[in-house]
Amino acid sequence: MSRCWDVLGVGVVAVDDLYFVDQHPQPDTKQRIAGKRRQGGGNAATAMVAAARLGTIAAFCAILGDDDLSGYTLAELEREGVDCSPIVRRAWRREAPGSARGSGGGSAGHVASAHPPPVAAAALPAMRS
Repeated sequence: MSRCWDVLGVGVVAVDDLYFVDQHPQPDTKQRIAGKRRQGGGNAATAMVAAARLGTIAAFCAILGDDDLSGYTLAELEREGVDCSPIVRRAWRREAPGSARGSGGGSAGHVASAHPPPVAAAALPAMRS
């Protein structure tokens, strides 16, 4: 049985850690965090979630690592009904060449490959016409 999709998104994903405070901190002060939330992002991944919510057969293709953030991304996309079978998983180094660190810094910064290795198009199932 071959898989067919209505739409295939190819791109880089992001994981956003949002921290909420009761008021904007004054310069050179600390502010207690009132709450936090983690959510996925990235243009193509977000579009595939929206497409799946609208009832299309949506799939996402990217190269993800074997770290916790990549696992979170995969689980969230699958939970939203996005076919993740085109995703390639590879061992990942946080400070790999060609990577970008988020502005959060420290352990809150996230890495996304700026130039992931190509995935052979022949390995992908056909799109539905």
